[in-house]
Amino acid sequence: MERLWMVALIGAGFLAGCAGINAPPAAGSRHNTAIDPTDIVGAESADWDTPPKLISGKRPIYPISQVLNGNSGSAILAFTIDVDGRARGFEVLEASDKRFADHAIIAVREWTWQPATKDGAPIAARVSQSFEFGTR
Repeated sequence: MERLWMVALIGAGFLAGCAGINAPPAAGSRHNTAIDPTDIVGAESADWDTPPKLISGKRPIYPISQVLNGNSGSAILAFTIDVDGRARGFEVLEASDKRFADHAIIAVREWTWQPATKDGAPIAARVSQSFEFGTR
């Protein structure tokens, strides 16, 4: 019986989902689901003519320990998007709990980007991204 209760609790936590990126998620968005590239908007910068653009990626998985405890939280990461469209050089700028930052990094490592360009050539670009995790 205890095992069934734990499975139900974990399932309910996963169904609660993970909040969006940079903004509240659209209705129905869940952790580890594809991100709508329009959710990620590159900022204007003198460093590039065209900002990096997200091609594909999934939302971070909500840390199970935080789901079980009913905790919401956030993380802000800085990272470089290379000319090959992959993220590297992660720095945690802020996190309400290390586990939120860790899960955000795990997700972003799998994202693919169209790199930023300067004078028509792809360049590496340093960006920051915020993540909100919360139950709904």
